[in-house]
Amino acid sequence: MAKYSFPGNAALFVFLVAGMFLPPQIALIPIFRLMNDIGLYDTLWSVIIVHSAFGIPICTLVMRNFFQTVPNALRESALIDGANEYLIFLVIMLPLTRPALAVLATLQFTWIWNDFLWPFILTQQASSRTIMVGIVNLTGQYSVDYGGQAAASLIGSLPTLFILSSSSATSFAG
Repeated sequence: MAKYSFPGNAALFVFLVAGMFLPPQIALIPIFRLMNDIGLYDTLWSVIIVHSAFGIPICTLVMRNFFQTVPNALRESALIDGANEYLIFLVIMLPLTRPALAVLATLQFTWIWNDFLWPFILTQQASSRTIMVGIVNLTGQYSVDYGGQAAASLIGSLPTLFILSSSSATSFAG
């Protein structure tokens, strides 16, 4: 979308990015019914599909803006040297995207790992629930295990801290 012009390019981009303006809570009941109808309710696949769908707009926006900053001279010089579009993408463009992909991977992982709404709505059994829903389930009917919730929250935040530290080291090293 950033380097190639085709009919409907701008309209497709606006359509994809317009998904950022749709609050996920609006689609809650239709998505719940859809996952229930197709048999994906109470599986992690339903959560994966929902997070993938709601992640497409921000990923499209970030990657398109990143590719627009790459000079056209790189692509043109590779074409003159005899490279095809596939080779240009794999050898020239893809290595340049490491910082943008690290940022997107970090953001998406953090948003998905800390999400409570979709796993709570789309899963029922304890075996298919995520850690954030499990932390809330440490609350009893008449008491709250504050120590257990604090320990589970600390353990639950470790993967996010690991991803943040490794992605920042990767993006600065590249």
